[in-house]
Amino acid sequence: MIDSSAYQEILPRLSNGEKLIWAGKPKTGLRLQPSDALGIPFGVLFLAFSLFWEFSATKAGKAPGFFAFWGVPFILMGLYQAIGRFFWDAWLRSRQVYALTSTRLIVLRGQSLQSTSLQSLPQLNLTTYGKGLGTINFSPPSSTGNGVSYDPKNGSNFEFLEGAEEVYASILRAQKGVD
Repeated sequence: MIDSSAYQEILPRLSNGEKLIWAGKPKTGLRLQPSDALGIPFGVLFLAFSLFWEFSATKAGKAPGFFAFWGVPFILMGLYQAIGRFFWDAWLRSRQVYALTSTRLIVLRGQSLQSTSLQSLPQLNLTTYGKGLGTINFSPPSSTGNGVSYDPKNGSNFEFLEGAEEVYASILRAQKGVD
């Protein structure tokens, strides 16, 4: 199924003779991920300490003015870590469009277009979250100290996608030239 707004955004970027098989967008809105189990408490603690610093520096009256301004960037970082990153992630996803064509996978983020040839896909992995949501990674995983992970910022994935299993099957068929 082709999302009509995604279709309109992808169509001008297709090459001559390239057939659009599927186009869609990631699910919008705020989302929590497993890494947030540590990220949120850390952000709240960081923000609390930054606010304490700022309050102490401004109310004590004995500290130089530099110390009052020194805390502002840390308050902003704490706000971002505690809550701002969820809104940033939602905004970024609202600007993404994904497409599967007869020759490539396309990720469009604003004015940035990244594509990967179907014939040279290094790897294809599907991770499902339930309720039809999932992420399709088509880049090689990176090894971390905790195991294997994928970098969501590298552009080589269709993330937080509704109907991910169907799209995954379509990619496999397109690789074989069936679609």
